[in-house]
Amino acid sequence: FMTVGAAVKSYDEKGNPIVYIGSDSEVTMDGERIIGAKSKKLFEFNGAVVAMAGTNLITEVLEVMQEDEGFQPKFKTKADIRDFAYVFFTTFTEMADVVYSEKDTKDPLDCHLILATNDTIWALYPDSSIIEFERFYTNGAGATTAQAVLHDRFYSLEAPSWPSEEYASDALHRALTIASVYNEGCGIPINIMKVLPPKEYDLVEAPKKKKEKKPKKVHLEFNPQ
Repeated sequence: FMTVGAAVKSYDEKGNPIVYIGSDSEVTMDGERIIGAKSKKLFEFNGAVVAMAGTNLITEVLEVMQEDEGFQPKFKTKADIRDFAYVFFTTFTEMADVVYSEKDTKDPLDCHLILATNDTIWALYPDSSIIEFERFYTNGAGATTAQAVLHDRFYSLEAPSWPSEEYASDALHRALTIASVYNEGCGIPINIMKVLPPKEYDLVEAPKKKKEKKPKKVHLEFNPQ
């Protein structure tokens, strides 16, 4: 859990939901910080972004799922989210059985993901159970700190009852930054993404070929003088 991830939800002026998701960028190996290493902790799919926390094996599994052209998940319903969780944790368990021995398999499997769509925030667990969160959710080593900051930003007396998109994204950045400063295994810079709705790929009919017009036959009459 050497990371911190979080997602927040707000609404635009028309009442449409807006979701931001983010994470730190710290890289550790056996508890040691790797200076200058780049870490990918946010994974984008068509219609969703996933924030990981835990072993590097999680990163490998999510990258495999991203690169699999035959894997085209949908995120429109709760059943869709559960299907994604099942595919991830099934693949993760299979790979973990190869990578880890029996004695140290327990910790790597004790992980969960944040999955955000453009209008919902979900927590995904190894038993394929999923929980939806209305305002925000955090995970990783800095989860408690980030959650405390977000709770203050969203539920304090000074907090707006209808947080704007700018307010919510600023709260997310502040929560992840503070969590990265005060928790071991977390570190700046912070990466944040706005979750966009899925792209719809419509089938386009091929243009019809124009029929070539045949030249009209001209009938010439010979009229001798």
